[in-house]
Amino acid sequence: MVSGSALLVDYVLTVSVSIASCADQIFSVLPAPWHAYKLGTEAVIISVLVILNLRGVKESILVLTPIFIVFLLCHAILIFGGVGSHLGQMPRVVRKMHKDDQD
Repeated sequence: MVSGSALLVDYVLTVSVSIASCADQIFSVLPAPWHAYKLGTEAVIISVLVILNLRGVKESILVLTPIFIVFLLCHAILIFGGVGSHLGQMPRVVRKMHKDDQD
């Protein structure tokens, strides 16, 4: 019973802190008049997550899959783009690492 309660509290705190952090980051780039809507936005997002969790796993996955796919694609583009843009410098970096390794 205690461990179940601890897991529930942990889940609620994790979701709340994650949503608050997300809203802080998003609203930090928006104009100051929009900051009045931050708390309402956080409440709506938490409510949507509660509704998704109450509906069940299958329905939640169907709703969140496109978001996850966009997340993966963005990271793949950034990682491959970053590595690809530095491929021309690879011989210099390898020589420098080899020289530092011998010292």
